[in-house]
Amino acid sequence: MNYLFFYLGELPDYFYESIKIVKYIDPDASIYICSDKQNRIENTYALDMNTSKNLIEKKETLVKKFENTPFEKNSLWYTSILRVYGLKALQDSFNLKSFVHFDSDVIIYKSFIEL
Repeated sequence: MNYLFFYLGELPDYFYESIKIVKYIDPDASIYICSDKQNRIENTYALDMNTSKNLIEKKETLVKKFENTPFEKNSLWYTSILRVYGLKALQDSFNLKSFVHFDSDVIIYKSFIEL
């Protein structure tokens, strides 16, 4: 199964823990990460948002859309929308036909295939 992760900002310890658990629970997993920071995780595929022209443009567009609105101070809206674009960029970049995504603070107890 292809597991896709998206994270903006410094990667917290729980991010690494979540990926470690996916690898343990599903040893055949392929793990893809879209982030604006470098990660130190072996055997994963990464898409650096800072090098993706499409994601840079989406990011700039969203920042402008939320300027001077009530949403400007709450990054939840911005990151939630950007996440969708980031997942699509991962899918397109690595030619993935199917994948599963959940927040990086989620811990799985079974392979997604087993569900």
